[in-house]
Amino acid sequence: MGRIQRHLLFILFLLFSSGLLWGAPLYQGVMSVDGTPLYMAVYGKDEAKPAMVCLSFGPGSSSRYLEESLPPLFEGTLRLVFIDYYYSGQSLPSQRPLIYDRRPIEGITPSDQADLILSLMTTLGIEKFGILGHDFGAFVGTRLIQKAPERILFFAGVSPRLNYPDELARLTQKLDETYDTIKNENSVNGLKAMEQQNRISRLRSRRIHSPEDIETLFSLLGNFPDLSFYQPVEKKTKKTLEKLLKTGAFLPVYPVKEMLPYLYSSSYYTSDETILLRESSCPLLLLYGESDFWLPPSEGAIQNGLSYETIPRSSFFPMLENPRAFKAALLDFLRLHHIIGR
Repeated sequence: MGRIQRHLLFILFLLFSSGLLWGAPLYQGVMSVDGTPLYMAVYGKDEAKPAMVCLSFGPGSSSRYLEESLPPLFEGTLRLVFIDYYYSGQSLPSQRPLIYDRRPIEGITPSDQADLILSLMTTLGIEKFGILGHDFGAFVGTRLIQKAPERILFFAGVSPRLNYPDELARLTQKLDETYDTIKNENSVNGLKAMEQQNRISRLRSRRIHSPEDIETLFSLLGNFPDLSFYQPVEKKTKKTLEKLLKTGAFLPVYPVKEMLPYLYSSSYYTSDETILLRESSCPLLLLYGESDFWLPPSEGAIQNGLSYETIPRSSFFPMLENPRAFKAALLDFLRLHHIIGR
């Protein structure tokens, strides 16, 4: 009887303490980096393995969905570093209000975030590292390449929005088409659609958008959930995200008022970063979900030094929607460029 009890206790230990045996972070918490609070977590003790900094979509988002999904995929292959951008997720300063309406906030531009990440990696003693940047994370990743190219082992952009002027042009076109179908209704909605379409027409005439223009676009986008940039491929993924991304400060889909600090402080919405990537000497990979209608896939293509791969049965969140294919695509890329062994 005693032996059976010992076996049961051991099984219960495995069930409830599995995080202690595998998948648990080496370090996790909020650090002060250059006087700024920054949440980070490190997975993987083997310093001989290449490190990969994992940057979430956003701005304003938590890295929690990456921290929950990536360690099981790359355990034993890579060291993983997860970071919440300053003023996002768990990196919110306690002494300052969350929202600054129509005023810039110091320290949250992509360039500022890159400086903090470089300081953090130096503090951790990690001189060289790769980048996995999801959406806005890819944009911050290009700033890292620009600032410290000698430290970057590779760059992998997931659902990367690196040319936001073109993205916004497509958005205004889709909104215009949507209002065009509504305006013919003999109703109040039809009249409102005509008014909004006039606003869209004025925006479409501009190549460079001001923060106020982008604020208008995001407000209009909120009326049509089907046009969301962050469209998951199925309801199951959406529920998972809603559970993982809630941090008490930000929700998975951000209202315009929560985006304002970034809208008024960032070059994110006016820059084409693909030019910078083409000038980089490190291995480059862009990963797309085949169902992401905002980012047309180019499976297996190599254009201007950029490798493109499409993840089947996925949209904006391929690491959650098709983790097996996502893992295979990234590891094949790293083996091809001798970042990891075969």
